[in-house]
Amino acid sequence: MELSTISKTRTAFNDWLNKEAALQSNLLFESFSSEKVIPKDVLPRKLKGDAYAISCYRDETRWSFLDRVCERISKEGSRFLEDPADRDAIEWTNRLKAIRRDVHKAHAFVRFKKTTEEGKEIFIAWHRPQHLTTDLFIRLFCRRFPTMHWMILTADECAHFENGKVQFSKAYEGQSLEIEDHWEENWRTYYSSIYNPARLMVQAMKKEMPQWHWQTMPESSLIPNLIRQSQNKIHTMAQKSQRSASPYIPTFCQSIEKIQESLPQCEGCSLHAHCRVTPGKGNSKASLLFVGEQPGDEEEKRGEPFIGPAGQLLRKTWEEVGGNWNDLYVTNALKHFKYELRGKMRLHKRPGSDEVAACRPWLQKELELISPKVILCLGSTAALSVSGRLWPVERYRGTWLPSAGQSRILLTYHPAALLRAPDQKKQEYERDFKNDLKLALSVA
Repeated sequence: MELSTISKTRTAFNDWLNKEAALQSNLLFESFSSEKVIPKDVLPRKLKGDAYAISCYRDETRWSFLDRVCERISKEGSRFLEDPADRDAIEWTNRLKAIRRDVHKAHAFVRFKKTTEEGKEIFIAWHRPQHLTTDLFIRLFCRRFPTMHWMILTADECAHFENGKVQFSKAYEGQSLEIEDHWEENWRTYYSSIYNPARLMVQAMKKEMPQWHWQTMPESSLIPNLIRQSQNKIHTMAQKSQRSASPYIPTFCQSIEKIQESLPQCEGCSLHAHCRVTPGKGNSKASLLFVGEQPGDEEEKRGEPFIGPAGQLLRKTWEEVGGNWNDLYVTNALKHFKYELRGKMRLHKRPGSDEVAACRPWLQKELELISPKVILCLGSTAALSVSGRLWPVERYRGTWLPSAGQSRILLTYHPAALLRAPDQKKQEYERDFKNDLKLALSVA
């Protein structure tokens, strides 16, 4: 096998730069654009790299285009390449983008297969670049795998890397690479495990992973079948995400006591399997109702809302503004505690929108039966459950939210946010929180 230390594209480009030799160069099986010699020393050094990239563009006009650009640079300078309305500048930019995209695709889609040759381990890949970019994209692999012996075969030329040196040989004429490698099954397993049918967009996928490259990628054999299976999987996922507490609410539920009796039987979301329910508590005829996010560790253990550190702060602040805790009804958007384990500790974990939606019927029933004058939402999750849409606390705190019923809805911080607030913000949060409680008390 005849090997060269310089790629065909680099050789042709060097010949193009060397005026007279350019006329005789036919290494890429084509002649340069004309017999007119354009001086290339006018090409600024910073543009020579871009010019080489453009010389890798698979198009019969690339040399004439480079000649035209050089001729204009010799007369006008290179500033015209920065003009977004100049036709040559537009073509220069578009060709560069195409080359860079082709190099990027090579970095993403090259798949090596391990084999042995004369007792030595060698990794071989077959790739189909859209442009003549072999010399450009192999540079990453030279840096990434400096101690390996590998080859990348293309229909233009082949790159061989061994002992820290890269060499080139003639084009690979095969239509496939018949090498068995057990790692191909790993690629398929990995691809099928990360495949998400709910995010399937076939046209976008084909744009980012063109079918041109599928033949050289082992995992691409799975794609047609995965696409066919997507609709069934999406339907199954949708059914799982549509779980709701509604079937567990008694048909003729006319009292808060009945809700508290029925809640332990609820299996409307997956959280019921991990902890027990924490119902709302308080005055069933309250004119002011507090809604939090979810019970905490202490609340779940004792089955009572707002008795942990955040609840104690809420009680203390409420009494400071002149409120009576016994006049309230307090509850949460979620009736179960969502947590993650850290050793033996159960730490709060933010609930997902599907879990909030699943538990929402319980809260709506509580609001219907109590019909408070004012609903104070402690945090954005509470506001989402009450109103059906998300209201960022930083933006809407202290404001009355739109309400479809008779109750007025006010949004403020969750007391846990005050406990976690940085020192420089703590006084501001406490002042705003206290003002919101005063406003809710005055209206209720």
